[in-house]
Amino acid sequence: MQKHRFFLGYQWDLFRRGELYRGWRTFLSYLRRFRMLAWIVQGISVLFALLQTGTLVLLWVALILILLPVLLLLLIVLPIIALVESRRTDRLLSGELQKKHVYILFLPNGDDAFCRETARMLVQDESAAVLLISPFFLSAKKGASRRFYLTARKEAHSVFLVRKYYLFHLRRALLKDIPCTYLY
Repeated sequence: MQKHRFFLGYQWDLFRRGELYRGWRTFLSYLRRFRMLAWIVQGISVLFALLQTGTLVLLWVALILILLPVLLLLLIVLPIIALVESRRTDRLLSGELQKKHVYILFLPNGDDAFCRETARMLVQDESAAVLLISPFFLSAKKGASRRFYLTARKEAHSVFLVRKYYLFHLRRALLKDIPCTYLY
């Protein structure tokens, strides 16, 4: 033991050599390690967040670069196809609707069993035809066959499932001289 000039220095030296001080230093070293571990974990989490953000940005850019041109192409091609198909459908419907009374039923979004039964009852009269107006823009959810169509399709004898936008064309082109009854 070295010589101390003051009693307080002597007590401090005794304290530093004792078990309590070594335990305290060991406890502090563990805390420092855990703090360093916390910093390491925090740094790794920031790195993962940056990688995740970069991956998300890369995925969104890829989706936009792939899907946007496809959607634009569809927006250009579908009206052209619908225009070409509307001429064919006009010829089909003009033959089917000649000298008939046309009933136009607007299908609901939900259950349409009532409208379908009404259409079935209306076409029992041979002088009637029914146009069921679909509430969907491009979906084939309604109808017995669930086939995709752009303008109209034949569901049964004198029953046609028609797109809403095609109905406006039909009213100008075919239905202006044919007696029609609208059922909402």
